[in-house]
Amino acid sequence: MRFAFELTQKALDEFETSDLSATVRKALRIARLVGDSDYVWIFNRDLRPLGGSPDFSTKELQGIFTGLSISEINIRVTKLRDEWFKERTPVIPKALQENDGIPEDDILHQVIVDLESNYEYFMSASRQAHEPEKNLFHLRAGLDVQILERIRNRTHSYLTLLETRMSFSDSMNEIFERHKKTVDSYLAEFAPDALAKFNSVSSRIAEDDTESNSQALLTCRRILLAVADELCPAQEGDQFDSKGISRSLKRDQYINRLIFFLDASDAGTTISTSIEATLDQIGSRVDSLNDLSQKGLHGKVNRAEVEWTVIQLYILIGELLSRKVVSRD
Repeated sequence: MRFAFELTQKALDEFETSDLSATVRKALRIARLVGDSDYVWIFNRDLRPLGGSPDFSTKELQGIFTGLSISEINIRVTKLRDEWFKERTPVIPKALQENDGIPEDDILHQVIVDLESNYEYFMSASRQAHEPEKNLFHLRAGLDVQILERIRNRTHSYLTLLETRMSFSDSMNEIFERHKKTVDSYLAEFAPDALAKFNSVSSRIAEDDTESNSQALLTCRRILLAVADELCPAQEGDQFDSKGISRSLKRDQYINRLIFFLDASDAGTTISTSIEATLDQIGSRVDSLNDLSQKGLHGKVNRAEVEWTVIQLYILIGELLSRKVVSRD
């Protein structure tokens, strides 16, 4: 994604000095890299002349719209073609509408180089002609300009919107990467067993099947248990926290043990309450999804649900371990 971002910025920096065809080819390359299949089709259509091998065209479409059947591709392309033709429909001056000698309907199908060639041709004809033909040729050249400027504007809009989107994504990646380095250092220092288990979860998720998802969720529970063993080792008998609430701190009561640690860490009421609520939520989420995954086909847990759980768990573990660092320092 970083590479695509750099290409986008370069294309925008060179936008005013590059030929339109070259710019659209750059946009086509970027659209392929980021998976914008609709824009891949649009930019390709702006550049690719009509005709050629039907078999190649079909394979080309399948390469653009991966994962779709031929019928689904045809529906998608029909919709895109309709919109593309609307963009190719110029506003025709009345003087041209009343004159049958200068063609304008061919503009619908022409690629960028043809439109540019047409413009040069009609402008040259205008310079050499006398009125009223001179004005008509000039007006006809204006039709090509309309379409070329629409292509230019659409391409520029796509690149600027993509730059904004990727710039935000890049900023968020930097924030998460900084957080990740901190959390990983905490895990390596205080709970190396939990760090190893996170790596195991990642491998399980990549397998993307019911059994692997179930195992990943089970490992999430074990991560919470490993962190609880580090922050608040199991104890026999109940203990009272600062609010006077009696809590069981036995080994299987890892949520209680983590909440008890928070209470004793002097994290502050607001922070402790927030982390405690997240703990309860994630603990319940892990248990619920794990129970669901045990029900077979009718209780299938998808990969996205497991990934969201792991992300939330990872951030939570970072907050918990940060409290240990604060209390230690």
